[in-house]
Amino acid sequence: MLLAATLTLTAAFGVCALLVLSRPGPDPAAGVPRMTEAAAAELVTAAARDAVVAARLTGPAGGRTSMSCASAAGPPYRPVVHMTFALPAGNTVGYLNRVAADMVADGWVDSGVVAEYFGKKLTRGGVVAVVHRNPERLDVATMRLSSECSVDAVTTEGVWTEIGGRLRAGS
Repeated sequence: MLLAATLTLTAAFGVCALLVLSRPGPDPAAGVPRMTEAAAAELVTAAARDAVVAARLTGPAGGRTSMSCASAAGPPYRPVVHMTFALPAGNTVGYLNRVAADMVADGWVDSGVVAEYFGKKLTRGGVVAVVHRNPERLDVATMRLSSECSVDAVTTEGVWTEIGGRLRAGS
């Protein structure tokens, strides 16, 4: 009798878990205005360039791609820029705080969330920037910028486009 009750209870919990886990999650693109792939890519590339200029970053290099916002490949998508820049020896946390302060002075908003490796997370105009030191190279910091899930179809998912020249232009 006890075994039957245990098996029945276990089966009931299993069914409840399946029902909860099979419900679709929130739509990451709900309420986000749609953009073309080119417009969204330009948005994050321009934001990366603005960050380079505002924070006076040295030696910026990077690439851009489109990534799925879903848990698997498929729409919606967001453009992502992954960039590195020179990190002076010494007080790296202080330097990254100065980078964030310069970006805030240029209109970015500090989210108040501490990013990986003592970094910062900032937002501006639908773009999120996460800046932190690179754990593998002490002379380099990393900034990852991405926009909202605003693109329905892309041709560049998983294909990286080098944008270092655009980041350094005029610097």
